[in-house]
Amino acid sequence: MVKFAKWDRLKSQWAVLLFYQRFESAVALVLTFVIGLIILVALFRLTLSVVTGLLGVRSTIVYWPMRVRDDRLARASEGDPR
Repeated sequence: MVKFAKWDRLKSQWAVLLFYQRFESAVALVLTFVIGLIILVALFRLTLSVVTGLLGVRSTIVYWPMRVRDDRLARASEGDPR
């Protein structure tokens, strides 16, 4: 198992940190996870786009959110309450 030095140091020093330092550390940790998640999603979409582009297949995963959005906008402009 990989040891995370920053995480271990934060756990050991948590009791002596001031409130603002705890808050700052927590925010930094959350931002690290959010940025990591964004990078993973971007890599997945890039890989999917490259693979489908090489295979010549149009991926429904990439275009599905845009199609749903466009359908909602079309229904809203027609006055359909769904």
